[in-house]
Amino acid sequence: MRYHPYVVTFACAANFALAIGSSLSLGVFTEIFMESFGINNTQASLVISILVSLIFGMSPMVLPVIKKFGCRRTLILSGLLASGCHIAASFLKNYVAFLLIIGVFLGVVCSAINICSMLVVPQIFADQKSRQVAFSLANVGAGVGGVLFPFIFETLLQKYSWRQTIFITGAILLHLVPLAMVFPEHLNDHEDKDKIVEDEAGDSLRKTHRPLWKSATFLLLQPCFFVVQGLTSAFHAFVFPLLHEHGVSFAMAAVVMMIVQAVSIPGRLTPAFTRNLIKVHTFYQFCVYTAMFAASVLIMSVFGAVWLAAVASAVFVGFGMGGMFSIFPTALSDSFHDSQLHVALSVSSFTFGVGGFLTPIATGYLIDHTGTYVLPLAAISAVLVSFVLLLLLYRLFCQLCKVVVT
Repeated sequence: MRYHPYVVTFACAANFALAIGSSLSLGVFTEIFMESFGINNTQASLVISILVSLIFGMSPMVLPVIKKFGCRRTLILSGLLASGCHIAASFLKNYVAFLLIIGVFLGVVCSAINICSMLVVPQIFADQKSRQVAFSLANVGAGVGGVLFPFIFETLLQKYSWRQTIFITGAILLHLVPLAMVFPEHLNDHEDKDKIVEDEAGDSLRKTHRPLWKSATFLLLQPCFFVVQGLTSAFHAFVFPLLHEHGVSFAMAAVVMMIVQAVSIPGRLTPAFTRNLIKVHTFYQFCVYTAMFAASVLIMSVFGAVWLAAVASAVFVGFGMGGMFSIFPTALSDSFHDSQLHVALSVSSFTFGVGGFLTPIATGYLIDHTGTYVLPLAAISAVLVSFVLLLLLYRLFCQLCKVVVT
């Protein structure tokens, strides 16, 4: 039975809300984990670092499994395992065991959910405009989950222990199983001829079967993806203690984080309209959203003690974060044929994963040795801004020299 494409898109959004939203919201428990297990910032960040990095980084490894056993069956099994990981972790009292269950096993399981939900969109939508709208709608799920789960966690922690809260989260994740029923049984490969197409913005894009390592655009995007996910993971892991350092109460820090996640929802929707109405090229959109995100994290890191600055930067952090994660699949879809898109998305997700793993660990190490949360987060933000400028310079060079962007 085949369901309407937008029904499947809604299921993708729900998957992102449950799997990605709940995972990124675990930063609420950072200080609780430190107290419960007797660990430091580096060890606490390691749990979330491994979890987030494997969600994206395991994509090339889980893709062959998905193609062999099918999308629907993989999602059903992944939903059951994701729920089981949370329930099992609620009984653990050993840090290493908790790290393996929540960091490693849950990360691999959520990776399958993430890549299935991402790759099904180009399969059910043939034209680029519909794909951008579908990608934006699906990515809204992560923002909705990011808004709801911190609120759910905060509410549950007022009545229950953190272990009971994790157990209840496992029960919530069982909803992934019925959602899997609307997905197609298998992911299809597409073959097309090499060609150069002219997009709505008037930029020549080489959509070719050539090896990805020969594409300058693909290669330049990878270090940017690395730092994007690295800063995102570090921000989610340390935003609460960062604001505490600036004298912001836990309740107010939760409000700031909810603003970030709430504003990320329109941020995820905006690329569909800016592409289809204003005709802004997806490359420039990604650069603008990424620069907005990095600059806003930098402002929050330095001026978080000023309540107005914290709230204003939270708005732009959320909008930029939502936009850049929504636009990146379309940026790749605009550059590569469907026959290469599975690999391009998987490799890029792997880059996201590596950045999401290494950066928070390095950030936690710097925090432990500098005694402040401000300097490490500000430095990473500045690095990301530098990468965005490099991408823009490459694009400008191609336009000035009238070179086809590859």
